[in-house]
Amino acid sequence: MKKVLMTLALVLIASGAFAQKEDFAARRAEWTQKRAEQLVKNMKLTDEDEGWFKALYIEYQDSLNALRDALRPETQPEEVNGMREMKQFSDEEAQQMLLNQFNMEEKQVAVKRAYYEKFSTRLTPKQMMLVFMGPAMNRGGQNGQRGGEGFRRGGFGPGFGGPGFGPGRF
Repeated sequence: MKKVLMTLALVLIASGAFAQKEDFAARRAEWTQKRAEQLVKNMKLTDEDEGWFKALYIEYQDSLNALRDALRPETQPEEVNGMREMKQFSDEEAQQMLLNQFNMEEKQVAVKRAYYEKFSTRLTPKQMMLVFMGPAMNRGGQNGQRGGEGFRRGGFGPGFGGPGFGPGRF
């Protein structure tokens, strides 16, 4: 009886973990779709370019996500107050983690360069900035002025508070 209960418990735990992975994948796909739609809107693409862009953008994000998933180590250091706990790793393990991180970043850059070439066939350089530099490039306020996002409020260096790359800036 104990074996049956233990087996049943393991099956339930395993199925719960599988469902979480499926939920994560679905949420990731939904986020990518919404991000593609927002970029289309902000870049004011034509109907013809919209279909091309969405398909290519989703392919690009899927490529990056597959790379991240494939290169992610099975054991991540634990988070303690927002910081990874490093005491549990030997110097050799820490060094290997760093080298793996560099390897992953190099492969991500290679993917980004390949998709840069594809996007550049129909997008302007400013539009590509929105694709590759992320949501921070698209936080324009009135008259294209940036402002009001967290630490970017004051005069914290060149470019902060200046002209943004929001809608209508192309």
